[in-house]
Amino acid sequence: MNLGIIASGDLGFSTCSTLLEKGVKPIFLFTDTHSVAIKNLFLQNNIPVFSGNPRNGKGLNFLNSLEHEIHLILSINYIFLLDSDLISYPKFGCVNVHGSLLPKYRGRTPHVWAIINNEKLTGITVHFIDSGCDTGSIILQERVQIENHFRGADILSVFRLRYPELTLKIIELFGKGIVSSTPQDEDKATYFGKRSPDDGKIDWNWQRERLYNWVRAQANP
Repeated sequence: MNLGIIASGDLGFSTCSTLLEKGVKPIFLFTDTHSVAIKNLFLQNNIPVFSGNPRNGKGLNFLNSLEHEIHLILSINYIFLLDSDLISYPKFGCVNVHGSLLPKYRGRTPHVWAIINNEKLTGITVHFIDSGCDTGSIILQERVQIENHFRGADILSVFRLRYPELTLKIIELFGKGIVSSTPQDEDKATYFGKRSPDDGKIDWNWQRERLYNWVRAQANP
């Protein structure tokens, strides 16, 4: 099975490192210009890399230049939305690994928002990519308990362990041709956007629990 990877950031790097260690060698990588460690990892393994925003035909032109049939594209913490020409490119589809229990917490930094909102449970969802933001049918889900002392970094530590395992599992399922999926329940959907520095401001009139969750979600004690 010819596999492509699109990945960003630390979660993307740790997952990709495990895949390569386990003998999974993708046909290509898409990453962003800031994820230098991922880019270098793939170049060291002689895997073609596209770095930057793939939209407006740039990613498609890169794929066409490879002259390979692509069966599956896996997205791991990737920061860009995909155009329809990329979503429809692989034979089996594009699949994303998302750090929440979809359809709840679609969007960016869901683990931070979950702590801020005093959730006791989050998780990881593997789902098909469609034209929306984290709206595609769900293939796999795994729950992650949010302990009362957890910071955002603690949830990411759990994700670093579980993302590679789930990614290897989904590759195995596609390889065996036994993938099934379930549409998301739109009535239960929530969306949270990208956070900015201004989102870190504290209002000291807040109730104590909200202050505690606000701080632990975003920073070291």
